[in-house]
Amino acid sequence: MNYIKQLFTYVLLFTSFLFLVSCTLEKKIIGTWQIESYSEESGDGSNANAKNIGTIHLDKKGTGSNDLSYRILGNERIENSDFTYNISDENITIKTDGESELAKS
Repeated sequence: MNYIKQLFTYVLLFTSFLFLVSCTLEKKIIGTWQIESYSEESGDGSNANAKNIGTIHLDKKGTGSNDLSYRILGNERIENSDFTYNISDENITIKTDGESELAKS
């Protein structure tokens, strides 16, 4: 009977360990994020910054949307679009169907 208790304890510990280790970056980024800072650099080396430009939403299906509105380098930009994203290592790649400043970021 003592052997069964020990076996159960080891199986429980191992299962708990696997559960904790299986948490991924994807689970940590899902939700709506406020973009607090955005910057662009032009070909001549000048750069511009914008603050609080909008939000980006990431869901667990690998899709998302953005709601952006900002003025940078003299241009007013408003963007509300859907996209897909992929996570690899510590990078997130955003892919859009059309032109998007976010996909170039």
